[in-house]
Amino acid sequence: MLEQAERNAARGEVPPSLIAKAAGLTPGRITQILARPNDADRTPTELRKLTYPVCEWPAEALKAHRADFLGEMTYPPYPAPRSRS
Repeated sequence: MLEQAERNAARGEVPPSLIAKAAGLTPGRITQILARPNDADRTPTELRKLTYPVCEWPAEALKAHRADFLGEMTYPPYPAPRSRS
């Protein structure tokens, strides 16, 4: 979904350098992603409908990964870790 969102942003004339910065990727990686569009890409509206439940109610989406997660989740904002000087 992230790669598709990046391609949709590029189609909307967002510069690849800005997409790379927002996604935390290198400009070269974004260029690779944009060079291989997927035939199954959804429109921005379709993508928003798909991602909205995952963003608003992540518990259902994360249940499949529960066994892989060993940490503890708390509701944001997460407290900043204390510096150990």
